[in-house]
Amino acid sequence: MKLKDLALAGLLAFGLAAPSRAATWTDWTSGSGLTTLGTLSIDGTDVDVTVTGTVAPAFRQLSGGIYYYTGSNFNLDGAGIPTSDLIGLNAPGTFTVSFSQAVSDIYFALVSWNVQPVTFSAPVEVLSVGCGFWGCGTASVSGSTVSFTGEPHGLLKLGGTFTSFSFTTASYESWHGFTLGAESLPAVPLPATGLLLAGALGAIAAARRRRRA
Repeated sequence: MKLKDLALAGLLAFGLAAPSRAATWTDWTSGSGLTTLGTLSIDGTDVDVTVTGTVAPAFRQLSGGIYYYTGSNFNLDGAGIPTSDLIGLNAPGTFTVSFSQAVSDIYFALVSWNVQPVTFSAPVEVLSVGCGFWGCGTASVSGSTVSFTGEPHGLLKLGGTFTSFSFTTASYESWHGFTLGAESLPAVPLPATGLLLAGALGAIAAARRRRRA
């Protein structure tokens, strides 16, 4: 085994997270009134997802139905959204998303979001927004507020680690839909023994480089 492989194996053994990868997407399973429930399965761990609004969704597409995530604007690392699950909204309100444990890097998939504006509880960035199932549109961000033109479809990202976040819509329309993905669970900090191991492996590597020089 090469030294770099030994180092990686040792660090992973002491709890260092694996490299980043494409998102996994929520399986929305049930809903009633103001609340919608789902599950994110990340690295074999099921994380419960709860969306609670000040108004009820217009509809929930929980199993099967029309696949609205068409086009390249929903692709992450070449992979699209594998499920047709979707929550449809049609009235202004605030929606709080809670996770049963912390998740990192949240992806917010938009279908036909021509409401004005949408404000998130955390800074947000536009990854890819343009044409989709219902037409084309644009998105622009100022801090945590997103404004749209036309019929935008695509992906926003909330970077960081969250146990909850919220967003507020400000206008009515026939409907606009969303689903949620997440990239990973937070990295587990190295215990003291792991830090010692990392330091020892680094010292070995440095010594070998000196000998070769």
